[in-house]
Amino acid sequence: MATNEFLPFGTNVGANVMSQSEYSAMAARVNGFSSGTANSAQLNKAWRQASVIASVVAQFASDGSGQDVLDDGDTVKVLSSLSLAISNAIKSTSISWSKIISKPTTVDGYGITDALKLSGGTLTGPLNMANGTSIYLNTASQASWVAGLITGTQGGETAGAGFTGNASTVASAFLGIGSTPWSSGNGVRVTSGGVAITGAISGNGSGLTNLAWNNILGKPSTLAGYGITDAYNKTEVYTKSETNNAITSTANALVGRDGIDVAGLVGGDETRPYMRNVTNGSVLILQRALGFTPVQQGGGIGQATNKVYLGMSAALNRPAITVDTTNFGGVAFLSDIPVVSPITKEFGSAPQIISNGGLVALTHGLGAVPKIVTGELICVTAENGWAVGDIQHISLSPDNDDAGVVTGFATRKDATSIYARCGTSGPYGVNINNGATAVPTAANWRLVLRAFA
Repeated sequence: MATNEFLPFGTNVGANVMSQSEYSAMAARVNGFSSGTANSAQLNKAWRQASVIASVVAQFASDGSGQDVLDDGDTVKVLSSLSLAISNAIKSTSISWSKIISKPTTVDGYGITDALKLSGGTLTGPLNMANGTSIYLNTASQASWVAGLITGTQGGETAGAGFTGNASTVASAFLGIGSTPWSSGNGVRVTSGGVAITGAISGNGSGLTNLAWNNILGKPSTLAGYGITDAYNKTEVYTKSETNNAITSTANALVGRDGIDVAGLVGGDETRPYMRNVTNGSVLILQRALGFTPVQQGGGIGQATNKVYLGMSAALNRPAITVDTTNFGGVAFLSDIPVVSPITKEFGSAPQIISNGGLVALTHGLGAVPKIVTGELICVTAENGWAVGDIQHISLSPDNDDAGVVTGFATRKDATSIYARCGTSGPYGVNINNGATAVPTAANWRLVLRAFA
């Protein structure tokens, strides 16, 4: 793309320029700026007015000429680009014939040199006629002309060599070529030269009627010969596959029909295309393309080839899924899932001393009943394979074994506090080495409670 280096100045919205009304009324716009301190808004306005029109003209020159318009001081090159752009714009403009005024009405006015001109309704200049051509003469209006031609005295004209004349009127005129006589009548008939002149011809040419088509020689045999441009010739027709010959020579170029006689749209509805069976007349409604990629049956990673059915279950009143013959039940909706408020608050206690059967009561400060309460035991004296600082996650549900030994913690919670009571036989725990049940010694552990709301 050609480059235009003549850029507009100060065109942004809110630019520091004076308003148009102020500029129009400014005295310096007419007289020019006086010496002294310049006003930036006034100068910016003047520079913008000059630069915008310069940029527009330069852009026209660049686009229309395809040449770079550079700010290098070369005025000759800029003028050349502008001239070329204007010339190209004129060349590319189409003008309607009806918009042209003072059009000529003669062939000379148009500068046409290969036309046979009429003068007062009469053909002038030499007229060459082929054998068998018929010309009709008006014997009344052209009698003196024909008679003069025959006698060789009309208008100083002399009959051509080999022509003889007789009679003073066309009605009885006859001509001869060499020694061959001519028949008389209301016209002139040339028999040995190949030209017959019969009937009548008027000065305005109205007598040129009923000319037989087969008497016209040298007729073209092609559309191009007649200058016809709104029809196809055979070669073009074959190329466009518009004849049986073209269809035969380019087999399968067109879609054939097999068992149908009509294809169309039901009531003109584009969403309901159909075909009709030629044998029994039944109508087959076609399914349109979905316009999207549907769910594919199988073929995914690790998927088998089982057939999956998805349909509406009347019993469940919801869509249901069946794989082959196994019913997987109805589809779950979001409305089937209970709405649970998200957890946004958390409480964690400091390590608490515990004892068998003892109660730990803590204020959680969550402002609501906790949804979840969890517990951890932190080892302070090593035992059962646990080292100091190890954390053993515990269940806050007490366990009562067959011997009546109660271990673990029972908990309760409300909007202000959480409570955890240790079992009378101590906490419930495991041996870290083998996972076997191992009741921790309460004094060797500290309890941390966490609550979530």
